[in-house]
Amino acid sequence: IKKTLGEAPKTRALKRAVAELKHSPVLFLATLLHDVAKPKGKGHSEKGAVMARQIAERLGLDAKEVSRTEFLIRQHLTMIHISQRRDLSDALVIEKFASLVGSKQLLTELFLLTRSDTAMTAPNNLSSWKEELLGELYLKTIEYLDVGSSEHIDATQKLMDRVKTLSKDRFQWQPGYSDFIQSLSPRFLSGMNAWQLCRQMELFDGFLHGELKVAIESTSLESKGHSELAVVSNDRSGLLRDISGALARQRINVVFAQIGVGLWKGKAIAMNLFLVSDNQGEAIGAEDPRWQLFLDLLVGTTKKTMDPEKVASIISESSKSSVLAPPVTPGVITQVELLNDASIDATVVEVYTQDRMGLLHAIVEVFESLKLDVQLAKINTAGEKAEDVFYVVHRKDGKKIRDHQLKAELKTMIAHKIQDWVG
Repeated sequence: IKKTLGEAPKTRALKRAVAELKHSPVLFLATLLHDVAKPKGKGHSEKGAVMARQIAERLGLDAKEVSRTEFLIRQHLTMIHISQRRDLSDALVIEKFASLVGSKQLLTELFLLTRSDTAMTAPNNLSSWKEELLGELYLKTIEYLDVGSSEHIDATQKLMDRVKTLSKDRFQWQPGYSDFIQSLSPRFLSGMNAWQLCRQMELFDGFLHGELKVAIESTSLESKGHSELAVVSNDRSGLLRDISGALARQRINVVFAQIGVGLWKGKAIAMNLFLVSDNQGEAIGAEDPRWQLFLDLLVGTTKKTMDPEKVASIISESSKSSVLAPPVTPGVITQVELLNDASIDATVVEVYTQDRMGLLHAIVEVFESLKLDVQLAKINTAGEKAEDVFYVVHRKDGKKIRDHQLKAELKTMIAHKIQDWVG
């Protein structure tokens, strides 16, 4: 574990965890035994926890140390799953996880075990994006354990004050900009840092004073292995579907999407932030010609010069352009789960299936047909398996999906759409 930590970049979360860590034979034992039950098949975390308890007792650990060892092995996949599949700006997510771990010591041990396990699963498995998400979950949970559910601070006002300060050298802050920010959803704002929101507002400012119907800006974050893509436009039905289709047409992969809509003088303005990469999992430079091609295609759909229904066929033709034969890969069973207790105000839709170019576009097309809005999307690929998570609400009232018939219809439609798409 020391070797793994020593080779990793010293992120703020990692520094905090190492500083919090006390001499812990429990952590070393759990690291040694966390996959001990893999030969026993499915459910190796639970089976391994039972085996680890017996081993720890034979080694003479006291009762508390035995319980901690058992807990770490039983939960050693929990942090990676939560960080990649849940909205970390959702207070309920942090509260539930903090309640599960219970103490800073156990949290720190679980974080270091999870991080080491993820890094050593396969070369480059611990991507910068996964590491960032793990660190965010750790820091937010340890802060919660420090202060508990204390009185809420107006984080939006603090964020806006910071953005105003940053904007002074970038654009002229106009009357009404503060009201526009306040009209954006709390989920969108809580998922943004000051620099991201400042760049979004600068793009928004240019959009208001320009003639284009769509404004985009890309920021290459090479050290993180992805680029930030901001898209500002008038909100309209099918916008996310068209954006995802245009990105897939240029072979640009989406790993995260933050969806926001604000009101400006009575008009709905879409503020979308995407984290994207190329097919090698690398950042895409700001001067890359694909950005202009993406913009041209998206503007085309906005002006209705291109039928949005044809986007899928364009992507399909693009995927056939390679002279190489498609690789033979094991099939992945499609699973769709709907969860209403994983978020305070949205239905969480989890989709596990075979990865394929344009998959995001295909899934979003289903949401669009059922008049469901996506507030957050987390896109993850493990080998040939796509593990995509969406936070969705009814377009009409902005609430969760509670109708059982609609839930069943949504699951069936996504499964059939993927089957048609993957073929």
